[in-house]
Amino acid sequence: MKTLPKVYKLLKEIGNSLNGFLKSPDTPIEIRSTELYEIVSKNPYLKTEFPDNKVFNQFLRKQHQNGIMSSFVSYRVDTTNKYFYQWYFRAKQENLEYSTINNETLEGTYNYYKNSKTNIASDGTKLNSEQEVFIYEQLKKCSHLLIKIEFPITKYGETKYVDFIIQNKQTRKEFYWEHFGMTNNEIYKSKITDKIEWYRNNGFKTIEDGGNLIYTYYSTDNRLKKDVDKYLEIIKAVNKV
Repeated sequence: MKTLPKVYKLLKEIGNSLNGFLKSPDTPIEIRSTELYEIVSKNPYLKTEFPDNKVFNQFLRKQHQNGIMSSFVSYRVDTTNKYFYQWYFRAKQENLEYSTINNETLEGTYNYYKNSKTNIASDGTKLNSEQEVFIYEQLKKCSHLLIKIEFPITKYGETKYVDFIIQNKQTRKEFYWEHFGMTNNEIYKSKITDKIEWYRNNGFKTIEDGGNLIYTYYSTDNRLKKDVDKYLEIIKAVNKV
């Protein structure tokens, strides 16, 4: 059996330390790199490898740039300031680990639009619009995706419900997808602005900016199909380091 490369071993230890800390119900959803280092430094092996926070952050930056870290550690990072990356680490969700590759759908409990959920997908899943049904059906064609519908994400005490949270179960990459359909409705358009602003203020970045957030806007069926095809190619990609 081949020995695990040292870099991978270090990342695995960091991921285990992070997940162990965040399993407690009284811990925050996300922590910053300084907090992570405090946790990591309690591990004698990791403390030897990373004697101070500067060395630790240099290691994180390098493994992020190499595309390796996301396979071991769940995180997002703001690289706007190239001299000072802003890291946000969270626990890997154990219920998303699978020994077999089959797509699966989980439905949240958000009922704000429950009376409008009259659009039904081929597997019986209820959605808010024909456009959402179309997006969902395209996602279901990929056999290694976990699709979560209207699940909550909470930041600083405020909760938003995401249209689709999608995890590629082969790469463990997670994506947030918001679809804005009633773009000709002025009240709805103001809610679009509020939601986009909330994502921006909480450090989320779109795929175009190197993040994992997707926005689609309805104008025509043909435009929606092109956008869905484009983002689906990114989501279902299984390239690994």
